[in-house]
Amino acid sequence: MAYLDAEGAWVNTLDEAQVFTDSDLAEQRLADVRKAESKITEPYVFPAEMTDGRLNPLSAREKLRAVGPSTRLRRPDGSGAL
Repeated sequence: MAYLDAEGAWVNTLDEAQVFTDSDLAEQRLADVRKAESKITEPYVFPAEMTDGRLNPLSAREKLRAVGPSTRLRRPDGSGAL
């Protein structure tokens, strides 16, 4: 999961993401980053709200994505080691 920051760089945490209060501006920025889909696949805008100085996604899907994998990561060889 990657988020776009205010400088146009891709960051790993939601807290670093750029916040758009204007939906037209958000859609324009989305159109711009879609040109860079070789780095990011299927970028999209999602609704969030600011609560106590933290950005919080509104959908269950984005809440899960913001906190990381919901299952323990395993090695592809099946050993169970991280």
